[in-house]
Amino acid sequence: MTDGGSPTTLAIFDPSAEDAEPTEDDAESSAEDTSEGTPDWPIDISFQTTGLGYSDEFVFASERGDTQQIHKVDPSSETTVDSYDKPSAAGNISGVTVIDEYIWMVDWRNSGAYRIHKETADTEYMFDVTDPSGIGYGDGSIWICEIAGNSVMEYDEYGNRQSEFSISEHTFTPKGLGVYDGDIYVGDADGSRSGPHIYTFSQDGELIEKRRTDDRNTGITGSPYGVIYPHKENTELHLL
Repeated sequence: MTDGGSPTTLAIFDPSAEDAEPTEDDAESSAEDTSEGTPDWPIDISFQTTGLGYSDEFVFASERGDTQQIHKVDPSSETTVDSYDKPSAAGNISGVTVIDEYIWMVDWRNSGAYRIHKETADTEYMFDVTDPSGIGYGDGSIWICEIAGNSVMEYDEYGNRQSEFSISEHTFTPKGLGVYDGDIYVGDADGSRSGPHIYTFSQDGELIEKRRTDDRNTGITGSPYGVIYPHKENTELHLL
């Protein structure tokens, strides 16, 4: 599954099994299935993050600091299983998402979008984007939020802009964007108006929900568990 897509199907309902009497073995097996490999939220990632993506049961998080590596984190064990160097031409990674075999990221300082191949770690500059502060993917579109224009823009994978809507009515400092179940989630990095929030928008720009959070939001992603965002000085990951 790619970041922001619909949650992965975990089970299929079988009407013929509804009337079957559960056995003791069935009960034990069910208990094991629901606990094994399920993250215990919040997830401690032990570093400050500037962007989040999700794919194939792993969280991809960009680290704040000098190296700004992108780490592949197993949320069940809370361990980093792989790390990627940011593209050499990138200045400041401000958002991450995953599309198929690539980790996509936006660079706030140099105003561009890049991608890294998950297996080879080869990097590629994709297209220009002004002042980006978050990136997400869903239903074949790349969604990027801008600080300068206080807007959310829809692109295809070649950098062609498809649509755009303003969020200036809600936040001066959009930071972090994720797509989940067809909706766009945008974080507020400052909260100078009324405290930090996460806003849910339709793809047409209609505000669906506004939720107060206890810490500024620098990365958001959809996952089979729900919407994940950083919290508590950005060293823990929580479900919205």
